[in-house]
Amino acid sequence: MPSIRVLLGTQELALEGSEEFLERFADPIAAMLERLEREVGGSGALPPSAGVSDPGSVDDSADFGETLLLLPRSATGTDQILLAGQFAQANSEDDTFETREASQLLIEQGIQLSNPSQAIKNNLKAKRLFKRGGKFRVSREGNDHLRSLISRSE
Repeated sequence: MPSIRVLLGTQELALEGSEEFLERFADPIAAMLERLEREVGGSGALPPSAGVSDPGSVDDSADFGETLLLLPRSATGTDQILLAGQFAQANSEDDTFETREASQLLIEQGIQLSNPSQAIKNNLKAKRLFKRGGKFRVSREGNDHLRSLISRSE
């Protein structure tokens, strides 16, 4: 069963339930963790092997499946589709992606989201994505969120 566990000193937050249940808490938890990271002074920088380099770009030598494995086990479908969208965007001519492109990358890795459109909407609401001409683009906040997730998993 999917779960989220956050330890900060002697404080612990743990949630366990279905992916849909945990996705309801993804945005508030992400905001809380980002705020804590700023207050504690975490760097948020990804290790060079993580596949995400400068904001808005993906290291071409990194394989999507390999980078997907760097996400923590607590990563939600919203996080997974954001990463897939970043890879699809990096490989497109117009620097955007569609939901089906990101979803297809996940399917190729054996991950079938129950509602990819809702995961995209969650990212839009959290301002990790924005629309560009009927397609999507990962925002600076989205890139920062991915860096934060991957750096916490190592």
